Amino acid sequence: NDFAAGSVLLNELFINSPGNDGQHEYAEISAAAGVGLGSLYFVVLDGDTGEGEGSSDLVVDLGAFLNGSNGFSVVGSPSFDFTTPAGATLIGDSRLDVEALANDSGTYAIVYSPTTPLFTGSFDYDWDNDGILDSQPWTRVVDTFGWLTDGDAGSPPNDPSRGFQYATQLGGIDASDPRDVNDRFTADVLNRICDCVWSMDVLGTLPGPFFNDPLETIAVVGGDCTLSEFWEVTPGAANIGSDACGGSGPTCDYDFNQDENVDLLDAQQMAQVFVGLLTPEANWLDGDLNGDENADLTDAQILAAYVVTGDCGL
Repeated sequence: NDFAAGSVLLNELFINSPGNDGQHEYAEISAAAGVGLGSLYFVVLDGDTGEGEGSSDLVVDLGAFLNGSNGFSVVGSPSFDFTTPAGATLIGDSRLDVEALANDSGTYAIVYSPTTPLFTGSFDYDWDNDGILDSQPWTRVVDTFGWLTDGDAGSPPNDPSRGFQYATQLGGIDASDPRDVNDRFTADVLNRICDCVWSMDVLGTLPGPFFNDPLETIAVVGGDCTLSEFWEVTPGAANIGSDACGGSGPTCDYDFNQDENVDLLDAQQMAQVFVGLLTPEANWLDGDLNGDENADLTDAQILAAYVVTGDCGL
């Protein structure tokens, strides 16, 4: 497989979670189900000013792995603290135990390098720190995103204090918040939904769920982009969709995350109601399945019956 550009995608990046980043940060890869990932590398380039701009924070050789039978792989810590669905491949790298995904300016890429093995430690690809890569030993960049930190309050979008991102010179996407406002944000999550690419901050507490902050959510690619009523990070699974690309909002009372499958992820949402982190009728979640105006164990039993079958029952 020569992995033409776009044949393997960075489908979701979660680079800044509350609490212990190392157990929760990840890069999700989307590709043909079961395809071998030989000669592919996941590369993270630092873009922070004065911190070795263009040096590799992380290079993961993907060559020994097959993409998941469900079409997804997740690069994360060996102690990854999310439940990934059946069929997803977890590519564990111990360097992610100590937060190797930058929380500020950075560039994330899948590169194809069949003849030149990439050094998996730190290497400086921008020797003179001018924001232009001086070394590109790979054959091609298959997919890449970059983003910049928020910078100083009120600083313009191109302010040098925001550092560098190298994705645009590699044919990729700058997912930075372009707004010239004081509340411009440094993204926690980037994801692809339909033909759109979203950059967003997330709300939530460990162990999740994490859902987007509507005040800090931007579609950086795509015109008619509308998030569904519910959204959350979904490592190893298809991203929760948009009304703009097939669907008109929730279609199943029991499928809380609208991934077209009633499963343990939905049960986790119900659990959030019981422990008081979310309330019935709040935002995207209605935990009162039987309509008795109370989210209780009866509703949990109703949900459990559908988790077993994976059916909406509607």
